[in-house]
Amino acid sequence: MTAAPVPLLMVLSSLVFSSVAEAATLVPHRAVYDIESSDITSQAGFKSLTGRVAYELSGSQCDGWSVTYRVANRIGNANGTEDVSDTRMSSWEAGDGTEFRVDQKHYINNVLINEKRITANRNAATGDGSGVMKGDNDQPFQLPPQTLFPADHQKHVLDAAIKGTMHDVTPLFEGSDDDKTFRVVTVIGKQKVTSVQDLPQKFAHEFKALRAWPVTMSYYPAADSQADQPSYQASYTMFENGVTGSMRIDYGTYIVKSVLNSIEILPAEPCH
Repeated sequence: MTAAPVPLLMVLSSLVFSSVAEAATLVPHRAVYDIESSDITSQAGFKSLTGRVAYELSGSQCDGWSVTYRVANRIGNANGTEDVSDTRMSSWEAGDGTEFRVDQKHYINNVLINEKRITANRNAATGDGSGVMKGDNDQPFQLPPQTLFPADHQKHVLDAAIKGTMHDVTPLFEGSDDDKTFRVVTVIGKQKVTSVQDLPQKFAHEFKALRAWPVTMSYYPAADSQADQPSYQASYTMFENGVTGSMRIDYGTYIVKSVLNSIEILPAEPCH
């Protein structure tokens, strides 16, 4: 059986939505993306991949951010068979970026293949961090100095775009790939005004004239400082209301493209 490209979850969870005023602020929302693979090589281990991503962000800067998302893929194998891969994740991150929890279940053809729970913490003052993979035998791990969690990293990149910063390198822990931390190299292009070419026609009127930035993120394993090729690379347009339009994720042996199918902005939770 061929597993789903789980890193897609990681990219979506850290890149998909937030809002930009004078400083980055996350906006609660619900969205659906259609995904399809292309440029598949023989090393990929499958012949086709289509699916859908459902994503929801809720919470506030005061109470923390909760994310639930589900990636369901239909995978065409080289032997002519098909598998249905279903990955479900939920996470919570403290508003100050010091705590992070992830729960994930992965099914193949409705059979539970694996399940994991991860908790991680970081010291805001020193930047030091650590985590634990929960199970029959808990597995502790350390985070590289100055590692950020997804929501904090998201705001970090948006703040950089607002300030006109074009290049950033930051370690990121997202929890989708066990205890692995990535060194994320982000390149932010010149600010532009949104045009109808940036989104499907049915959403164009909602985004017309918004500020936007072309962004490319390259994910390198933090444990390998000499790595000269990223594990994968994501390219997308980051709108000032936080929505990511089309996204292209290059895994080296295949490419996944995602297109926004629907979006609903949810009521913001006030700070107490």
